[in-house]
Amino acid sequence: QDSALRHDRSLVIENGVTPLSDGTSEDRQLMRDRFHVGDSIVIGAAGRLAWSKGFDTLIASLSSVSARPIVCVIAGADAGEMVPLSKQAAELPHGIRVVFPGQMNREELGVLFTLSSVIAVPSRDEPFGLVALEAMALKRHVVATAVGGMKRFVEQPLGRLVAPDDPSSFASALNSALTAPETPGESSQQQSILTSRSWSVIATSYENLLADACEGAPSRHRNEPR
Repeated sequence: QDSALRHDRSLVIENGVTPLSDGTSEDRQLMRDRFHVGDSIVIGAAGRLAWSKGFDTLIASLSSVSARPIVCVIAGADAGEMVPLSKQAAELPHGIRVVFPGQMNREELGVLFTLSSVIAVPSRDEPFGLVALEAMALKRHVVATAVGGMKRFVEQPLGRLVAPDDPSSFASALNSALTAPETPGESSQQQSILTSRSWSVIATSYENLLADACEGAPSRHRNEPR
């Protein structure tokens, strides 16, 4: 069988990262005022309000987080789960608030992530997990589920993985992230992400893949006119 891509293996080229901006001090203060943060711990999350994103697991875990007060900001457009998530959040104990600001642009997300002590990614299904990668590129602690592409890059010191649909484990990981002392490894991990997943590096990976494919193509394919 003639094929320009006759290999006995698959090569995965993962997403690059476009770093989010942390905004100005004025931007951060405006957002603190917008969400009435005060002296609260901020836990951030972003994604469509869909069942697959697992935000119900995040909300269920908040009651077992030791820190108080907490403001959990879940940014994303409604995809069918706004009503049940709002009802669930309304039942949380005193000292825990969940805010649903709707979809945010990249500038707003950068400010939210910077304000957050932890970024939560509780997905049930996640092909890659760009939110987690962008958060780690800002040197934010991430608690995520061991699904999809996140299993390949979310690791300590900045990242913690737990099983999906497990509020108890998610709360335990949030507690660990919130109390973890800063280590030199965090900066090293952040720099590694920014370097290895820069778009110039990703572009080179694609170029090498295409060159390899052309090298292995039958000559009649390589020489015939386009």
